[in-house]
Amino acid sequence: MGGVGSRRSQVNRYVEYLEDSPTGRTATTGSVASMLSAKVDFDTMMYLSRFGFGVGRADPLMSLEVEQYMEREGHRKYEVRCALRLPELAALVADKQELQVEGLFDVLPLTWSCWKRLFELRENLYEPVKECLGASYEKHFKNAPFALRIGLSGTLERLDLWVQRLGELICQKQLQGRCLALVLRFLDAPAPEESEDGTLKPKANFGSEKCLRDGDREFTIREWRSNWQLELKTRLINLGAQPQVWERHVSLRDDAGEKLLVKCREDAV
Repeated sequence: MGGVGSRRSQVNRYVEYLEDSPTGRTATTGSVASMLSAKVDFDTMMYLSRFGFGVGRADPLMSLEVEQYMEREGHRKYEVRCALRLPELAALVADKQELQVEGLFDVLPLTWSCWKRLFELRENLYEPVKECLGASYEKHFKNAPFALRIGLSGTLERLDLWVQRLGELICQKQLQGRCLALVLRFLDAPAPEESEDGTLKPKANFGSEKCLRDGDREFTIREWRSNWQLELKTRLINLGAQPQVWERHVSLRDDAGEKLLVKCREDAV
């Protein structure tokens, strides 16, 4: 994408469009709704523009799914798998300058996962989305009811169906402005990093390195997006650790101290 100035002008035009659109004029009441008012603001749209919303002729498409849960930190947490990608038509257009999203081709597709407890999904995602949509919620989610409060039977399936429907609504532009931003923030979307000139680049999966005794280096994997294994492989090779000696010289541990064995998906064996 071009400099931040051009993106600001694009966002300004998008804000004006949303304020004039039927969804932009939807009024809501209540404490949560006051925060999620469909009335858009510039700061919110600048945040959304980092993912590609409002800066081209085609907004990104979002897909969501819940396929598993695990006992983590003493609680049952569900894995929400998230993905943002450009529509195929936009990705195939040769004239990227015309789309004004040339920088997004280095950012999208963007995939990541987050782990959430059921009460978090209910209070911080389901309830705000329901209040934001108002009377239209039942129509949109008629065939995708949210998980029940009591009883675990069918919870995984209900959550998966519900988040899939949420992703479809985002693709259909039924959620905009602050409500869309709230969804992305709650799902821990890794916002692309922005340089001084406004250029966007994917956020690194890894944190900064720490030098330990005897020349050892330590770094933390802070994001677990789909390309984290490739980034890990590249980083280890750049440090001079060849794959054939990883088992002797590389130790990977999770936040509980358990040792991990990682084989890059790109490896044939």
